Amino acid sequence: MKKFLVLPFILLTLFSFSGQVAGSASREKHICPVCKSDKDVVPIVYGKPGTELIQKAERGECRLGGCVISENSPRYYCKKDKKEF
Repeated sequence: MKKFLVLPFILLTLFSFSGQVAGSASREKHICPVCKSDKDVVPIVYGKPGTELIQKAERGECRLGGCVISENSPRYYCKKDKKEF
């Protein structure tokens, strides 16, 4: 049963972050719990990445979270503190 729930969650995750990753102006502000700043916070994207998403991750615009997704999977990453939240 869990296999059928993973695909919609992956698609939802990719679409929900696609607008945030594309432009920093449209990105919502999420505060790092360690440094209390939003300056170095990027979204974590789950699922198999395509070429464009890999390039964005290499530029530091997002973080790849892998294929395993749970209810408690972190959604954001602070590059400065190396903290997922």
